[in-house]
Amino acid sequence: MYPQARFYIRTALIYLVLAFVVAALVLINQSTAQNGRLSALQPVFYHLLMVGWATQLIGGVALWMLPPYSREKPRGDERLGWGAYAALNAGLILRVIAEPLNAWQPGRALGIALVISAVFQVIAVWLLVIALWPRVRRRITPEPQSRSSQRGGALMPHVSVVMVRMALLWWGVGFTLGGLTLANKGLSFHAGIWTLRTSHIFVLLVGWLVQFSAGVAVWIMPRLVHPGVVTGSGDRGDLRLAWLCCVALNAGVALMALHAPLVWLGGGDVPALRWMPALAGVLWLIAIAAFVANVWPRVRPVIEPLTMTVKE
Repeated sequence: MYPQARFYIRTALIYLVLAFVVAALVLINQSTAQNGRLSALQPVFYHLLMVGWATQLIGGVALWMLPPYSREKPRGDERLGWGAYAALNAGLILRVIAEPLNAWQPGRALGIALVISAVFQVIAVWLLVIALWPRVRRRITPEPQSRSSQRGGALMPHVSVVMVRMALLWWGVGFTLGGLTLANKGLSFHAGIWTLRTSHIFVLLVGWLVQFSAGVAVWIMPRLVHPGVVTGSGDRGDLRLAWLCCVALNAGVALMALHAPLVWLGGGDVPALRWMPALAGVLWLIAIAAFVANVWPRVRPVIEPLTMTVKE
């Protein structure tokens, strides 16, 4: 594991510990009612966990494990990764300090700090998207007889390329929406911006986290090995199911991403738009059922290719 990925992952582990320290303080305080001010730390817990740990861990693992950019520069321009690392952590630390202080004693300086925090975090994620985008592709190495090709791992299926790249786009969009709501929390540009929070949550949880995990799973999970087929060159199952998952999942995310802004622009509850969340929910059920149907038979013991014996 190269240094940049180690920095990302170890920093993520530190944030994981800090997140649950904060969670323990908040929960103990809720049980004992010692200090009502500590409830302001609840958003700090959420963002230490989801930004400090989950975002940074996934970013570090992706920088480490995604297909190389080229033989000469396997990780592409590492300056993008370091810039993202610096911006993400600077923005998160600033938020961890400024957000509870702003809740306890609001002030313009703290509001500006939250805006700066939002800008840093949005820049960080888009830098990661730019760094990872060219590495999400079908062939790991340009040499057809490379070691990775020989073991059958050279090709990322096209559906995985599409799903991972769509996840990267939703990652950037989700953080942009979150940045707008955080900046608005700091300086109150417009009350309606807070309605974007729902879109922010669904875009990140489903469009990014679920889709990224599913796209990578379709790529790296064990293949369906048949007699006479070398390990790694077997079938990935019915990839039409993976494509169905991709289309249905992204259609649902798009509906939820648009629903809150359209309601805001419509001036409140708009009866003509009430179908959008319901349809998104149905599409997500279809997407997850298709994904599970594709991956389920590939979750199996290791099969020796020559003897076709099972190794637990």
